[in-house]
Amino acid sequence: MSSQSPSTGSAPSTILAADFLRPGVSAIEAATNTAAAVIARCALHDLVQVSFAGVGGVSSSYFNQLLLDLRDQVGIDRARVHVRYIVDSDAQRFVFDKSYQAVFGSPAVPPPSKIG
Repeated sequence: MSSQSPSTGSAPSTILAADFLRPGVSAIEAATNTAAAVIARCALHDLVQVSFAGVGGVSSSYFNQLLLDLRDQVGIDRARVHVRYIVDSDAQRFVFDKSYQAVFGSPAVPPPSKIG
């Protein structure tokens, strides 16, 4: 983590998960890379959003890996309070919610918002 203190009162910094999903990159590697980007932004911003816009067909393994990395590297409290999630379908929300509950032991609060 950076020695810089997080910015306060600023707009959330948004990570686009789709930027890390590319041909030839496994879902687990993409999740790990997405988590690394979120972790880096957490050092600089009070609130980081992860948008899953355009991310279709990812499995619970993807969400599990992303959330485990966040939990293990920024801690449960910071991951719950300072990271928000934006889904683009009810199916995506369903899979995400199951993974979040498995990793954190409770539903996301606030729950992931939906695009549009």
